[in-house]
Amino acid sequence: MLKTAFLFPGQGAQYTGMGKPLFDTSAIAREVYEQASDALHMDMKKLCFEESAATLEQTELAQPAILTTSVAAFRHYTRQEGWPCPQYLAGHSLGEYTALCCAGALELGDALRLVRQRGKLMQEAVPVGKGSMAAINDLSTTVVEEICKKVAPDTVWIAAYNLDKQVTIAGYQEQVSAVMQQCTAQGAEVMQLKVSAPFHTPLMQPAADLLLELLSAAKISPLQCAVLSNVTGAPYKSETEIVDGLYRQMTHPVQWLQSLDYLQQNGVGYFIDAGPRKLLRNQVKNRAMKVKAYGMEDKTDIKALLENVKENIASLPTPVSKAMAIAISTKNWNEDEEVYEKSVILPFREMKQLQEKLEQERRLPQSEEVKRSCQQLLQLLQAKRLPVQEMKACFRRLYFETGAALVWPEIKEIQL
Repeated sequence: MLKTAFLFPGQGAQYTGMGKPLFDTSAIAREVYEQASDALHMDMKKLCFEESAATLEQTELAQPAILTTSVAAFRHYTRQEGWPCPQYLAGHSLGEYTALCCAGALELGDALRLVRQRGKLMQEAVPVGKGSMAAINDLSTTVVEEICKKVAPDTVWIAAYNLDKQVTIAGYQEQVSAVMQQCTAQGAEVMQLKVSAPFHTPLMQPAADLLLELLSAAKISPLQCAVLSNVTGAPYKSETEIVDGLYRQMTHPVQWLQSLDYLQQNGVGYFIDAGPRKLLRNQVKNRAMKVKAYGMEDKTDIKALLENVKENIASLPTPVSKAMAIAISTKNWNEDEEVYEKSVILPFREMKQLQEKLEQERRLPQSEEVKRSCQQLLQLLQAKRLPVQEMKACFRRLYFETGAALVWPEIKEIQL
């Protein structure tokens, strides 16, 4: 199977005007911006489209602005014909909140209020001018770790493992500068980041403790597809882990490299950057992974993605192919041959014919075809006399493993 992962960036992806072309052409995107404005009692359109770069660099404003822009893109494009369903969602730092929102675990309003408070708490944890972050390129992580321990023990840490030879360090400003100088001396390319707080380090502990109160009060709904944790670089096993994961993310490094490796090892062939500036798409490309990487902001990328999807319809997980797989693997408890022929064989044959048609026409299923396949699967499982709880488990697998309920929410209305 050729799976799809959508990626969501963190702070630093923002720029004045981000998301405006999509806002101007998409009712779905406009609705997201309106909902965001209502949730935060501020004009999100003005913030994203008109405010200066300096204003957008403010952590408590940058984070909700990037989240809004990314959610708008995700909701618009995943509902367009020809786009693959998401099997995985992964976000870098702030982007993890975006991923959880897009996966249905967090309501948009709750996610926005959380990240705004998160940004405020992170900024307040260390006085302005005292904290710093920097990107270190072209040195192995082991070497950077050793320099931090030698030059600035317990004052500078690795805040994000991005690529094989690309990490972010954070800590107190003077010590970060000292580590940067030492890394430069060993041949690294270094760059000071435009943030004044040392994110993802132990210095964020006071902010993490305050954020935990907000996280604990938030409503966490069931995930509609797999979301990777920044702390572990692997998917959350259940919703119960999410609060702890977001809490620990404040003081622990982002395991982004581990996340990318996990996705590739688990069959992801399409990496789609849903955020502004295509930063994560570029990371995937720079690592020379044997996968396809695209950015939603790039029209050329979108065209290339849709063409590639057409060439690989048979390899893509869809509700139709998943329904067929569940039908085949489910044990039959009905010994009535006439019922089996009518309510098992015939529905499965129709699903198979639809799959063949999709492959011949080089396209993904449309809404009515998805609903029809789900109804046929229900008929088939009922004819096999599968217990209701097991049928529910089958449909949860179908929705979760294909991400179908995020694209076609109406299929969840099928009554078992």
